[in-house]
Amino acid sequence: MVDFSVIIATYNRENYLRECLNSLLFQTYKNFEIVIVDDGSTDNTENVVTEFIGSLSIKYIKTSNAGYPAVPRNIAAQHADGEWLCFLDSDDKWTRNKLQTCLPLINDYDVIYHKLKYFGSGKPFYRINIPSRQVQQPVFIDLMTRGNSIPLSGAIIRKKIFTRVNNFDEDVSIAGLEDYDLWLKASKITDRFFFIPIALGWYRMHANSITETSFRQINKINIVYEKYLPYLALSYHKQAAIIKDYYIAIVYERMKNFKQAIELYKKSLEANTLKQKIKSALRILLIKCKQTF
Repeated sequence: MVDFSVIIATYNRENYLRECLNSLLFQTYKNFEIVIVDDGSTDNTENVVTEFIGSLSIKYIKTSNAGYPAVPRNIAAQHADGEWLCFLDSDDKWTRNKLQTCLPLINDYDVIYHKLKYFGSGKPFYRINIPSRQVQQPVFIDLMTRGNSIPLSGAIIRKKIFTRVNNFDEDVSIAGLEDYDLWLKASKITDRFFFIPIALGWYRMHANSITETSFRQINKINIVYEKYLPYLALSYHKQAAIIKDYYIAIVYERMKNFKQAIELYKKSLEANTLKQKIKSALRILLIKCKQTF
Protein backbone atom coordinates (compact mmCIF):
# COMPACT_ATOMS: atom_id res chain seq x y z
CA MET A 1 0.00 0.00 0.00
CA VAL A 2 1.27 3.47 -0.85
CA ASP A 3 1.51 6.13 1.84
CA PHE A 4 0.51 9.06 -0.34
CA SER A 5 -1.91 9.57 -3.22
CA VAL A 6 -1.21 12.77 -5.13
CA ILE A 7 -4.51 14.18 -6.37
CA ILE A 8 -4.34 16.23 -9.58
CA ALA A 9 -7.40 17.66 -11.30
CA THR A 10 -6.55 19.24 -14.63
CA TYR A 11 -8.18 20.95 -17.57
CA ASN A 12 -6.26 22.17 -20.64
CA ARG A 13 -3.00 22.69 -18.76
CA GLU A 14 -0.65 20.57 -20.89
CA ASN A 15 2.41 22.81 -20.52
CA TYR A 16 1.97 23.43 -16.81
CA LEU A 17 1.12 19.77 -16.16
CA ARG A 18 4.47 18.63 -17.57
CA GLU A 19 6.30 20.89 -15.11
CA CYS A 20 4.04 19.70 -12.29
CA LEU A 21 4.74 16.02 -13.02
CA ASN A 22 8.46 16.67 -13.34
CA SER A 23 8.44 17.90 -9.75
CA LEU A 24 6.96 14.53 -8.74
CA LEU A 25 9.42 12.56 -10.82
CA PHE A 26 12.27 13.73 -8.61
CA GLN A 27 10.66 13.30 -5.20
CA THR A 28 13.17 11.88 -2.72
CA TYR A 29 10.43 9.71 -1.15
CA LYS A 30 9.06 7.23 -3.67
CA ASN A 31 6.16 5.37 -2.01
CA PHE A 32 3.37 7.35 -3.63
CA GLU A 33 0.93 7.19 -6.51
CA ILE A 34 -0.54 9.92 -8.68
CA VAL A 35 -4.23 10.06 -9.54
CA ILE A 36 -4.93 12.44 -12.42
CA VAL A 37 -8.48 13.28 -13.38
CA ASP A 38 -8.61 15.06 -16.72
CA ASP A 39 -11.74 17.19 -16.60
CA GLY A 40 -12.54 16.98 -20.31
CA SER A 41 -9.38 18.60 -21.70
CA THR A 42 -9.27 19.36 -25.43
CA ASP A 43 -5.51 19.90 -25.63
CA ASN A 44 -2.63 17.39 -25.45
CA THR A 45 -3.02 16.62 -21.75
CA GLU A 46 -3.29 12.86 -22.33
CA ASN A 47 -0.05 12.83 -24.35
CA VAL A 48 1.74 14.67 -21.56
CA VAL A 49 0.57 12.09 -19.03
CA THR A 50 1.72 9.30 -21.33
CA GLU A 51 5.25 10.72 -21.26
CA PHE A 52 5.44 9.89 -17.55
CA ILE A 53 3.83 6.45 -17.62
CA GLY A 54 6.54 4.00 -16.59
CA SER A 55 8.51 6.61 -14.67
CA LEU A 56 5.73 7.37 -12.21
CA SER A 57 2.86 5.33 -10.77
CA ILE A 58 -0.07 7.08 -12.46
CA LYS A 59 -3.79 6.44 -12.63
CA TYR A 60 -5.25 8.54 -15.43
CA ILE A 61 -9.01 9.09 -15.63
CA LYS A 62 -10.67 11.24 -18.27
CA THR A 63 -14.16 12.57 -17.61
CA SER A 64 -16.57 15.00 -19.22
CA ASN A 65 -16.04 18.59 -18.14
CA ALA A 66 -17.61 19.40 -14.78
CA GLY A 67 -16.64 23.06 -14.94
CA TYR A 68 -15.09 23.34 -11.49
CA PRO A 69 -12.40 21.28 -9.71
CA ALA A 70 -14.29 19.84 -6.71
CA VAL A 71 -15.84 17.13 -8.91
CA PRO A 72 -12.62 15.76 -10.50
CA ARG A 73 -10.81 15.96 -7.17
CA ASN A 74 -13.51 13.84 -5.55
CA ILE A 75 -13.32 11.33 -8.40
CA ALA A 76 -9.56 11.13 -7.95
CA ALA A 77 -9.95 10.58 -4.21
CA GLN A 78 -12.34 7.67 -4.86
CA HIS A 79 -9.61 5.97 -6.91
CA ALA A 80 -6.82 6.69 -4.44
CA ASP A 81 -5.19 3.84 -2.51
CA GLY A 82 -2.99 5.95 -0.24
CA GLU A 83 -3.63 6.61 3.43
CA TRP A 84 -3.04 10.30 2.72
CA LEU A 85 -4.48 12.50 -0.02
CA CYS A 86 -2.04 15.15 -1.25
CA PHE A 87 -3.61 17.88 -3.36
CA LEU A 88 -1.58 19.44 -6.15
CA ASP A 89 -3.06 21.77 -8.75
CA SER A 90 -1.81 20.96 -12.23
CA ASP A 91 -0.20 24.38 -12.65
CA ASP A 92 1.70 24.19 -9.33
CA LYS A 93 4.72 22.14 -8.29
CA TRP A 94 6.58 20.79 -5.26
CA THR A 95 10.14 20.73 -4.03
CA ARG A 96 12.00 17.40 -4.20
CA ASN A 97 11.68 16.81 -0.45
CA LYS A 98 7.96 17.62 -0.06
CA LEU A 99 6.78 14.10 0.75
CA GLN A 100 9.95 13.18 2.65
CA THR A 101 9.38 16.17 4.96
CA CYS A 102 5.75 15.23 5.60
CA LEU A 103 6.47 11.55 6.26
CA PRO A 104 7.62 11.78 9.94
CA LEU A 105 4.41 13.65 10.83
CA ILE A 106 1.76 11.35 9.40
CA ASN A 107 1.20 9.29 12.56
CA ASP A 108 0.48 12.31 14.75
CA TYR A 109 -1.74 14.58 12.63
CA ASP A 110 -4.77 14.50 10.32
CA VAL A 111 -4.05 17.61 8.21
CA ILE A 112 -0.51 18.72 7.37
CA TYR A 113 0.30 21.80 5.31
CA HIS A 114 3.22 24.06 4.43
CA LYS A 115 4.17 27.33 2.81
CA LEU A 116 4.00 27.85 -0.95
CA LYS A 117 6.04 30.41 -2.88
CA TYR A 118 4.45 32.49 -5.61
CA PHE A 119 5.91 32.12 -9.07
CA GLY A 120 4.99 32.89 -12.66
CA SER A 121 3.62 36.05 -14.23
CA GLY A 122 1.65 38.37 -12.01
CA LYS A 123 3.20 37.28 -8.72
CA PRO A 124 2.86 39.95 -5.99
CA PHE A 125 5.87 42.26 -5.73
CA TYR A 126 5.29 42.73 -2.00
CA ARG A 127 5.06 39.06 -0.98
CA ILE A 128 7.12 35.91 -1.57
CA ASN A 129 4.82 33.28 -0.05
CA ILE A 130 1.09 32.66 0.11
CA PRO A 131 0.00 33.82 3.59
CA SER A 132 -0.11 30.78 5.87
CA ARG A 133 0.35 30.06 9.56
CA GLN A 134 -0.18 27.46 12.25
CA VAL A 135 -3.88 27.38 13.10
CA GLN A 136 -4.60 27.41 16.81
CA GLN A 137 -6.91 25.07 18.69
CA PRO A 138 -9.85 24.94 18.55
CA VAL A 139 -9.07 24.97 14.84
CA PHE A 140 -12.69 25.57 13.80
CA ILE A 141 -12.81 28.84 15.76
CA ASP A 142 -9.46 29.89 14.34
CA LEU A 143 -10.55 29.29 10.74
CA MET A 144 -13.83 31.12 11.26
CA THR A 145 -12.35 34.16 13.00
CA ARG A 146 -8.93 34.45 11.33
CA GLY A 147 -9.64 33.04 7.88
CA ASN A 148 -8.19 30.32 5.69
CA SER A 149 -4.43 29.89 5.98
CA ILE A 150 -4.14 26.46 4.33
CA PRO A 151 -3.10 26.55 0.65
CA LEU A 152 -4.53 23.55 -1.16
CA SER A 153 -1.41 22.60 -3.14
CA GLY A 154 0.48 22.67 0.13
CA ALA A 155 -1.95 20.45 2.06
CA ILE A 156 -2.37 16.75 2.72
CA ILE A 157 -5.24 15.13 4.62
CA ARG A 158 -5.75 11.66 6.02
CA LYS A 159 -8.10 9.90 3.61
CA LYS A 160 -10.38 8.57 6.33
CA ILE A 161 -10.94 12.15 7.55
CA PHE A 162 -11.65 13.32 4.00
CA THR A 163 -14.17 10.51 3.56
CA ARG A 164 -15.74 11.07 6.95
CA VAL A 165 -16.54 14.72 6.13
CA ASN A 166 -18.01 13.67 2.78
CA ASN A 167 -15.25 14.90 0.48
CA PHE A 168 -15.24 18.30 -1.23
CA ASP A 169 -18.61 19.97 -1.39
CA GLU A 170 -19.67 19.91 -5.06
CA ASP A 171 -22.22 22.71 -4.64
CA VAL A 172 -21.44 25.15 -7.45
CA SER A 173 -22.58 28.03 -5.23
CA ILE A 174 -19.25 27.81 -3.34
CA ALA A 175 -17.03 26.77 -6.27
CA GLY A 176 -13.54 28.12 -5.65
CA LEU A 177 -13.99 28.04 -1.87
CA GLU A 178 -14.43 24.28 -1.55
CA ASP A 179 -10.98 23.94 0.01
CA TYR A 180 -11.85 26.38 2.82
CA ASP A 181 -15.12 24.52 3.25
CA LEU A 182 -13.17 21.24 3.53
CA TRP A 183 -10.90 22.55 6.28
CA LEU A 184 -13.90 23.89 8.20
CA LYS A 185 -15.63 20.50 7.98
CA ALA A 186 -12.47 18.68 9.03
CA SER A 187 -11.87 21.05 11.95
CA LYS A 188 -15.23 20.10 13.41
CA ILE A 189 -14.00 16.53 13.96
CA THR A 190 -10.25 16.95 14.54
CA ASP A 191 -7.85 19.56 15.86
CA ARG A 192 -4.79 17.68 14.63
CA PHE A 193 -3.63 20.26 12.09
CA PHE A 194 0.11 20.87 11.67
CA PHE A 195 1.92 23.62 9.77
CA ILE A 196 5.41 23.13 8.34
CA PRO A 197 6.83 26.68 8.28
CA ILE A 198 8.95 26.26 5.16
CA ALA A 199 8.11 26.48 1.46
CA LEU A 200 7.84 22.98 -0.03
CA GLY A 201 6.21 24.07 -3.27
CA TRP A 202 5.25 26.85 -5.64
CA TYR A 203 1.87 28.39 -6.46
CA ARG A 204 1.74 29.65 -10.04
CA MET A 205 0.27 33.04 -10.85
CA HIS A 206 -0.92 33.43 -14.45
CA ALA A 207 -3.68 34.94 -16.52
CA ASN A 208 -5.82 31.80 -16.39
CA SER A 209 -5.69 31.35 -12.63
CA ILE A 210 -9.16 30.70 -11.22
CA THR A 211 -9.66 33.85 -9.14
CA GLU A 212 -13.14 35.24 -9.50
CA THR A 213 -13.66 38.95 -8.98
CA SER A 214 -17.38 39.64 -8.99
CA PHE A 215 -20.48 39.84 -6.88
CA ARG A 216 -20.75 36.06 -7.32
CA GLN A 217 -17.51 35.68 -5.35
CA ILE A 218 -18.89 37.90 -2.60
CA ASN A 219 -21.99 35.73 -2.49
CA LYS A 220 -19.84 32.59 -2.18
CA ILE A 221 -17.96 34.04 0.78
CA ASN A 222 -21.26 34.85 2.49
CA ILE A 223 -22.64 31.36 1.80
CA VAL A 224 -19.65 29.61 3.41
CA TYR A 225 -19.77 31.79 6.52
CA GLU A 226 -23.53 31.44 6.90
CA LYS A 227 -23.18 27.67 6.52
CA TYR A 228 -20.86 27.38 9.53
CA LEU A 229 -21.92 30.31 11.69
CA PRO A 230 -24.55 28.21 13.57
CA TYR A 231 -21.71 25.99 14.85
CA LEU A 232 -19.77 28.96 16.22
CA ALA A 233 -20.35 30.31 19.74
CA LEU A 234 -22.05 33.71 19.76
CA SER A 235 -19.04 35.31 21.44
CA TYR A 236 -17.01 34.73 18.25
CA HIS A 237 -19.58 36.01 15.73
CA LYS A 238 -18.21 39.57 15.65
CA GLN A 239 -14.68 38.42 14.80
CA ALA A 240 -16.03 36.00 12.19
CA ALA A 241 -17.97 38.87 10.57
CA ILE A 242 -14.84 41.03 10.60
CA ILE A 243 -12.72 38.49 8.72
CA LYS A 244 -15.58 37.75 6.31
CA ASP A 245 -15.90 41.45 5.52
CA TYR A 246 -12.13 41.70 5.07
CA TYR A 247 -12.22 39.03 2.35
CA ILE A 248 -15.20 40.73 0.71
CA ALA A 249 -13.33 44.03 0.83
CA ILE A 250 -10.49 42.44 -1.15
CA VAL A 251 -12.99 41.44 -3.85
CA TYR A 252 -14.42 44.97 -3.94
CA GLU A 253 -10.91 46.37 -4.22
CA ARG A 254 -10.17 44.11 -7.21
CA MET A 255 -13.45 45.27 -8.74
CA LYS A 256 -12.19 48.84 -8.24
CA ASN A 257 -15.14 49.61 -6.00
CA PHE A 258 -12.78 51.44 -3.65
CA LYS A 259 -15.42 53.19 -1.57
CA GLN A 260 -17.07 49.94 -0.51
CA ALA A 261 -13.69 48.29 0.03
CA ILE A 262 -12.51 51.05 2.37
CA GLU A 263 -15.73 50.90 4.38
CA LEU A 264 -15.22 47.18 5.01
CA TYR A 265 -11.50 47.51 5.69
CA LYS A 266 -12.34 50.13 8.31
CA LYS A 267 -14.66 47.64 10.00
CA SER A 268 -11.86 45.08 10.12
CA LEU A 269 -9.75 47.56 12.08
CA GLU A 270 -11.82 46.29 15.02
CA ALA A 271 -10.20 42.85 14.74
CA ASN A 272 -8.81 41.39 17.95
CA THR A 273 -5.35 40.76 16.47
CA LEU A 274 -2.75 43.43 15.75
CA LYS A 275 -1.71 41.66 12.56
CA GLN A 276 -5.21 41.91 11.10
CA LYS A 277 -5.47 45.58 12.06
CA ILE A 278 -2.17 46.30 10.32
CA LYS A 279 -3.23 44.38 7.19
CA SER A 280 -6.48 46.35 7.00
CA ALA A 281 -4.75 49.68 7.55
CA LEU A 282 -2.21 48.91 4.83
CA ARG A 283 -5.00 48.00 2.42
CA ILE A 284 -6.70 51.35 3.06
CA LEU A 285 -3.41 53.17 2.55
CA LEU A 286 -2.78 51.29 -0.70
CA ILE A 287 -6.21 52.26 -2.07
CA LYS A 288 -5.68 55.90 -1.18
CA CYS A 289 -2.33 55.80 -3.00
CA LYS A 290 -4.05 54.30 -6.06
CA GLN A 291 -6.66 57.05 -6.00
CA THR A 292 -3.97 59.72 -5.70
CA PHE A 293 -1.96 58.50 -8.66
